[in-house]
Amino acid sequence: MPDIFDVSKEIILITGASQGLGRQFARVLSAHGAAVVLAARQTAKLKSLEEEIRGQGGRAVAVQMDVTDTASIGKAIERAETALGAAARGRRIRSRRRDPAAGVQRVALDDR
Repeated sequence: MPDIFDVSKEIILITGASQGLGRQFARVLSAHGAAVVLAARQTAKLKSLEEEIRGQGGRAVAVQMDVTDTASIGKAIERAETALGAAARGRRIRSRRRDPAAGVQRVALDDR
């Protein structure tokens, strides 16, 4: 039976990856073959995690991103696409952001 949770061909953006659960999720997903986009507002801690994952043969890129800023999300995705190459292009990338005035909104960057 195929593994229904296979992430080996996925590119996964992880918010809050600089510490706590986000950092651990990044390690686990990478260990299972996913390319991980490590996102947080401050990138100092992300760089060490990126190096750790790459040192173990994984694919990772650290990007600065503020989930409350749509422009920041777009820039982070563009940087991830540049760093991860063609594998990231042409895929629909979805993110959710919290807007205190409007609840959770969906932000979609469509296929190019």
